[in-house]
Amino acid sequence: MSRDQRIGTALSESVVGRVARTARDRLAATLPVTTAQRLERAVGRQLHTSRLYQWLTAEPDPTVVTIDLRETYTVGPVLRLLERLVTPIVARWKQSRLSDVTTALGDRGRRLAESSRVVRWLARLFVPPEPEDRSEDARDDR
Repeated sequence: MSRDQRIGTALSESVVGRVARTARDRLAATLPVTTAQRLERAVGRQLHTSRLYQWLTAEPDPTVVTIDLRETYTVGPVLRLLERLVTPIVARWKQSRLSDVTTALGDRGRRLAESSRVVRWLARLFVPPEPEDRSEDARDDR
């Protein structure tokens, strides 16, 4: 199966593909046939030449090796163990009273910090400077 066929199959089975077909059909019903065809071809050309489309449909670089660490003998068991331990802990944490208390304390601390003069001064200190206007420099170089 060629790359274009795979993309066409994926697009035809996707929600985006269904929405695009519905929009095309409704547009074709309201416009003259030639206008709808020209519009469809123009949009298709724009999509196929877009950088996003090119990036999404590019063949993988053969020099790049991808390793799924979940399938390795050293990291895989550690990841599986972490997943078995962390998943129930997170579920219980979300339902716990301690979660509500720490969230409330965090919100209160944030409000307190926002009202602090020292925090406002530090925030102004760490704001990056405005970029210089390069247009004047370019005129001076001429």
